This record gives sequence, structure tokens and C-alpha cells, in this order.
Amino acid sequence: MKILMNIVITELSLILVRLLGEMYEKYVEEDEMSILKKRLRRLSRRLTGKIDPAVITSIVREDREKH
Repeated sequence: MKILMNIVITELSLILVRLLGEMYEKYVEEDEMSILKKRLRRLSRRLTGKIDPAVITSIVREDREKH
């Protein structure tokens, strides 16, 4: 009986460790995405007014023509 309980506890521990690992990975991914979004917003604000809209329009047009 004691051996069986030890096996069950070990199995449950492994399941718990696996679940916690998955949750941690998801948290890290979400945190990294949040940081990247903030950096992109700051970059966007810094670039506003520094790039000629006509240049962007011509680049988009060229890209559409290629596809």
C-alpha cells in the first residue's frame, strides 16, 4: 500500500511539474510579447513624421505589384 501511494504521489508530482512548466512558458511568452508591443509603440511614436508618406505608398505599391 505504501509503495502504491508513493507511485501515485510521484505521478501526480510529475503531472504538476509539467503543468507548471507549461504555465510558466505561456507567461514568459506573454510577457515577452508585451515588452515587444511597448517597444514597437515607442518606435512608432519616434518615427512619426520622420518618414515621408509618399515613400511608404510607393513601397506598398511595389510590393503589391510583385504579388
